[in-house]
Amino acid sequence: MKIINNAERDVAQNQIASRITAELAQDKSVLLLLSGGSSALIGALVIEALRESPNLNQKQLKDKLTVSLVDERFGPEGHGESNWRLLLENSFDPLSVRSVPLLEGQGDSTEDFEKTSARFSRLIAHAVKSHKEGNLFITAIFGIGQDGHTAGILPESPAALLSYDGNEWVWSYESARYRRITIAPAFFSHIDFAAAWVDNPDKRKAIEDIQLSLSSVQEPAQLLKRCSETIVFLGPHF
Repeated sequence: MKIINNAERDVAQNQIASRITAELAQDKSVLLLLSGGSSALIGALVIEALRESPNLNQKQLKDKLTVSLVDERFGPEGHGESNWRLLLENSFDPLSVRSVPLLEGQGDSTEDFEKTSARFSRLIAHAVKSHKEGNLFITAIFGIGQDGHTAGILPESPAALLSYDGNEWVWSYESARYRRITIAPAFFSHIDFAAAWVDNPDKRKAIEDIQLSLSSVQEPAQLLKRCSETIVFLGPHF
């Protein structure tokens, strides 16, 4: 895991976009998983940078790049706390790529929750299969919370308690504030390139802790070390 200090937003945006461009330019299929929170803007900017890249054409983006989420807060499509909605509010154009939002329709029942979780599980399971076959490059943009959470994996939560050596790629559970659907610990080892953006000085302890050898149950952001390559960009306000 590499940490870059005093990173401007455009530096993070361009480094992430360049890494993805290199794969797409070789005609490789890419799955890009985005986050909400403070990382949503970076995700939207990366898509924009890919659209403007002279090394790519729009057909490559539509045919080879699939964009979804690392996690979602369950509810009706477009609800106020949705991570996908936050990306849209940051000018992400879902029509520019093959977009796979997690939420569909206006239902928010337990049955809808289970169906949404199952749909995301199928997407991620297919990604793992394609990745193992060498047919897919998987990349993700994460945030890191003050409490050390990443994706929808909160400290000591049911998702955090899962084994990172297991075969559960997705997990859904009820947290204090939301019903969450998230990638699971075991999926991190299938991510080829991960980036995290942190620009809040209140997260200093979480960043200090991630450099220690702590349990991922205690600090889920430790799971970022399990990706093949991870860069944590610390912004100018950090």
